[in-house]
Amino acid sequence: MMVVVWLVTTLLVTRWSAPWVFGSALLACLLMGLVDINIVLAKATNEGLVTLVLLMLISVGFERLPWLLMVSRRMVVPSLTGSLLRVSLVTAVFSAFVNNTAVVATLAGVLRRSRLHAPSQLLLPLSYAAILGGTLTLIGTSTNLIVSSFLHLCGHFRRHVDAYWNFYQPYRE
Repeated sequence: MMVVVWLVTTLLVTRWSAPWVFGSALLACLLMGLVDINIVLAKATNEGLVTLVLLMLISVGFERLPWLLMVSRRMVVPSLTGSLLRVSLVTAVFSAFVNNTAVVATLAGVLRRSRLHAPSQLLLPLSYAAILGGTLTLIGTSTNLIVSSFLHLCGHFRRHVDAYWNFYQPYRE
C-alpha cells in the first residue's frame, strides 16, 4: 500500500518522468518481496510485445534505406487522386506483411516532405490504408499481436494462425 501511495503522490506532485517513477515502484516492490522476479520477467517478455518492438526496429532500418526514397518519389505524382491511390495501395500491401505502425512511421516522414501536395491530404489516407492492410494478417497490427499472444498463453489457441483465422471460435481438440 505504501508503494502505491508513493507512486500516486510522486506522479501528481513531482515533475519526474513516468517511466522512472513506475520503474522505481517496480524496483521497490521487488526489494520488499511483494512481487516475484520470475513473474516480472514473464510479464515483461510477452511474445507479442517483443515482436512489436522488433518490427519497430525494422521500420527504423527501412527508413534509412535509399530505396525507400526512390519508392516514395514514385508514389507522389502531380495528380492528387493518383497519389492517393498509389499511397493507399503501397501502404495497404506493406501493412499486411510488416507491422502497420512501422509502415506509417516509415512513410509519414517521406510524405510530410512532399512538395506536390499538402501533408494533410496524404497522411490521413495513409493511416486508413495502414489500418485496412494491417487487418489482413496477424502481424499487421500491434493489437493482433498482443491479443494473439495472450490467447496463446491462456491456452485458447494452439497456434497464432488459429488465433487469426478462427478468432471468434474457441479452440477445440
